[in-house]
Amino acid sequence: MKISEKVTLVIFMLYLCWVVAQIALDPIFHKTGGMIDLDGPQNDFLAYYTHAKDYAAGGNLYSDAYLKLHRGYQYPPHSLWFFWLFTLMKIGTAYYLFLFLKCMLLVWLMYLWRAKFIGEDCDALFFIFCILAYNSALFHDIMVGNVTVMEQCVLWSAFYSYLRKKLIPFCVLIVFLASWRIAEVYFLILLLFSTDKKRYLYMVRSFVALALIIFFSFLKNPDVYASSVKVICSYLVGHGEGPGCPSSYYFLKNLFGMLAQKTGLVVPQPIVWGFYMGIVVMVISLTYQTSIRVRDANEGSDLAKIYIYLNCLTYVLILPHISEYWYVILIVPTYYVIKHATQVSAYIPLFILASLSIEGIGFCVGISGLMWNYHSLLIAYAMWGIFICMLWRGTTRAYERAPAGDERKSHPRAG
Repeated sequence: MKISEKVTLVIFMLYLCWVVAQIALDPIFHKTGGMIDLDGPQNDFLAYYTHAKDYAAGGNLYSDAYLKLHRGYQYPPHSLWFFWLFTLMKIGTAYYLFLFLKCMLLVWLMYLWRAKFIGEDCDALFFIFCILAYNSALFHDIMVGNVTVMEQCVLWSAFYSYLRKKLIPFCVLIVFLASWRIAEVYFLILLLFSTDKKRYLYMVRSFVALALIIFFSFLKNPDVYASSVKVICSYLVGHGEGPGCPSSYYFLKNLFGMLAQKTGLVVPQPIVWGFYMGIVVMVISLTYQTSIRVRDANEGSDLAKIYIYLNCLTYVLILPHISEYWYVILIVPTYYVIKHATQVSAYIPLFILASLSIEGIGFCVGISGLMWNYHSLLIAYAMWGIFICMLWRGTTRAYERAPAGDERKSHPRAG
């Protein structure tokens, strides 16, 4: 590690310490004598803590009566065992333990990114990029006490297993994540581009395992689980917009809503969904075709990473609902695109673009305000588009020859 990189790593750690100090010394938390305050730091965790206690006491977190008084819980009921463990201790102890656990997992995540994924591409700006990228998504998650950093640790550990061609750990970790957030099952698509002859068997077993988890969770309490599905689905189309939920669906919804205000022409919701599904099909189709092209053209040194990064970008673009914290998943893929942009002169402009933290700029109204509010999404589209162009033009290490002595065989066709 170069001296300049060590300096920025120190800056990163100092910034982390500053954020942690803000959370740990939260005056509201101490003024209330340990009472749960859902407007202060780690408010998401405090909400999870409340949910776990209420569920353990026999409450239905997904009932209309409960939702009128409490924040909704966006995960299935079987996930509450994790937060229930924190309810075995006092709220103050749980508060600091959760913060400590997230910090330790963040260190592991940074190690994975730096040592196993970025590697020789890392420079002095990487740790600064981690602080700023996508509206400071990484540290925003730390501040609000969401579980995104924990989910990312599991996800990138799965990706690391994929890099090492350890498909069983990869499938286990993805199924575990998908049991919490069903959308993560998308990443099983990476099995299609593996050279392992058992890849289809692993995929089928993964889907069966996930189905069994859901089935037994349903059997435990059918009414509660059915209510949870209804609540979780309602979040996909009825909660969040702008900086807090920069998804393609909400961008279209707000865009058509803005046009309706200006022109008086109201676009029916089915048409909005039709446009959104058209984007989803287009993005997935281009991603798949690009992956096939890259696979068939070469066996470069970055091939597995390219599959991972391209599908991370695709995943964010196709989800109808995604919290701003989940843009953490794009930090490494975006950095890779920036570093491998075909024009060297594009490095600094792309770096600055992806590092913008511009939430809540009040003087932007109309279309410009919409663009500001969804700048993270638009940057993600830009990076996906640049990456697609780079891969079709053959301007990444995916197109380099495999190292001498590499015994890898040509890749079988997916599907």
